[in-house]
Amino acid sequence: MRSWRIWLAKEDGFTAVRRASTDDLLKGLVAEGDKLRTLWRQGLFRGAGPR
Repeated sequence: MRSWRIWLAKEDGFTAVRRASTDDLLKGLVAEGDKLRTLWRQGLFRGAGPR
């Protein structure tokens, strides 16, 4: 997984930058063959997702 895959998440009124390569759940699912775009659509990115 490329370390530059990031997203922005709202936390307590502030914006936090999240990196997919540091999220254990996402890393495991990508290692099993899932695509980040599919995981995004399923709402697995903490604090963000399709609206």
